[in-house]
Amino acid sequence: MKKFFDKFSDNEGNEFFELNSFRDDIPVELLLKNKTKNETERRIIIIKKYLLPLLFILLTITLFWRVDFFSGTNKEKTETVNKFHRPDIVDRNGETIATNLPTWDLYVEPYNVVDAEKSAKMLVKVLPYLKYNDVLQKMKSPRKFLYIVRDITPAEQKKIILIGEPGFGFEQNEGRVHTQGSLFSHIIGSVDIDNNGVSGIEKYIDSKGLSKSTKPIQLSVDLYIQDAIHQNLSFAMKEYGAKSAAGIVMDVKTGEILGMVSLPDFKINEYKNTVMNALYNNHITYDVYEMGSVMKIFNTALAIENNYPNDKFFNVLKPFKIGSHPVKDSHPKKALLNMAEGFIHSSNIVMASIAQDLGIDKQKEFFEKIKMFKKMNFELPERGEPLLPKVWDEFTGASIGYGYSISPTMLHIISAVNGIINDGMYIEPTIMKKDTNSVLKSYQVVSQQTSEAMRKLMRLVVTDGTGYMAKLKDIAVGGKTGTSYKNKNGKYDKNKIRTFFISIFPVDSPKYIMLVMLDEAVTKTGCNSSACTTVPVSTQIIKEIGSILNLDLTLKIKKN
Repeated sequence: MKKFFDKFSDNEGNEFFELNSFRDDIPVELLLKNKTKNETERRIIIIKKYLLPLLFILLTITLFWRVDFFSGTNKEKTETVNKFHRPDIVDRNGETIATNLPTWDLYVEPYNVVDAEKSAKMLVKVLPYLKYNDVLQKMKSPRKFLYIVRDITPAEQKKIILIGEPGFGFEQNEGRVHTQGSLFSHIIGSVDIDNNGVSGIEKYIDSKGLSKSTKPIQLSVDLYIQDAIHQNLSFAMKEYGAKSAAGIVMDVKTGEILGMVSLPDFKINEYKNTVMNALYNNHITYDVYEMGSVMKIFNTALAIENNYPNDKFFNVLKPFKIGSHPVKDSHPKKALLNMAEGFIHSSNIVMASIAQDLGIDKQKEFFEKIKMFKKMNFELPERGEPLLPKVWDEFTGASIGYGYSISPTMLHIISAVNGIINDGMYIEPTIMKKDTNSVLKSYQVVSQQTSEAMRKLMRLVVTDGTGYMAKLKDIAVGGKTGTSYKNKNGKYDKNKIRTFFISIFPVDSPKYIMLVMLDEAVTKTGCNSSACTTVPVSTQIIKEIGSILNLDLTLKIKKN
């Protein structure tokens, strides 16, 4: 057999054959045919040895460039992230409650989408606050690029990657994160897409030029007190079917807010995707209410300050009329009550009668002194202005005496009551932590004697009156209940009420004051009064925060 081919191998063991072109006896046809074959083999070897590794390297570089770009580690993206810096927000003990963390913006390139319907369904399972139709519309849009949602967490990003939709993409950002979820949502507030504060303490930070501060913003609130309030109010809403709830705890001597919860609340990363209505308002600083019998504290304090006689008795079995307007007691304790008994047993007739005797001039002057006529001077921008009567006449004055015709915020009420029970010293409330050298903004609203008398009466409300469910074995609590009918279109609905309970503890030398509200709360037995709803909730909160605040549990009320 004629040997027309010579066998060769390269350094890596690849074998190939080459025609022996020096032989003159090879047919021309074979020479031409095998020249083509030999060149093909050589190209295959070159592709395997050089081009494929090169393509792999280029692909890897491209992939890492895309990851680098979308993760924000290139120079241009880093500069964008850095400009979003905001100071951390911490509680009074230094616990971080808001900070900046890397987040991701999810976008879609519709022309790269493979399965819009399936991917949209899977996405809304990962991010339940998104709406399927909205997502689907973006995924089928004729536009080249659309953001679906901003500021998602790394954990959410990983779940979205697993959907496997090529049309999805991510850009790294820096987002504001509430480290405690929705626990402080109404206090912290929110920021816009450019990290500018638009509500809550975030907006206050910007207004004071502190948005670029390197020091944390320290609030007066306590994480654990906030959590105790939140958990108990959340339970009460479910247990009693309440539409909303709110609770605030204040340091009597400094005016510092230790806890402030308004429910329902919201998660910061879902804020822009939540249908915000009146239920999401800050019920403590913004919403205004007629607060029922809680307002009797002011009527009684004004009476004591003006030496109103306690030996004057009122018949509470018969309606008291002011012109054509009858005033009734829903649960008269006995036929005749004096001022102190009228307060303890929450008599509308006694309070209306006293208010009428004192006159509207003294009432208006006193209410102005305890700051019931204007918005509160407070750090949060969400501050409501009290609704005042258009005509402040004799009937209006009597109605205010037992809790109607004037609608302040809960912040107004707790601050004013604090002024009455704090040896008569009104202190402006604050959500910022004060140091020991802070100068308190305070002034006298009633005498120390009146203040002491009111503390005793508030204690009797708990021991002998409508606040009986607030009796605790180790902490002497004082308080006042309040139940008010909701007004809609100028008419009161007796089936829809709000209940309030304001408490002070320990009552002989108060350190803390708390106000709780429940909206349309009803027990399983059908009771909807403050005694059945807000009082037991308040009592449970006091129990829990008593240990947090290191209250002297052996402290007993002075006997008089």
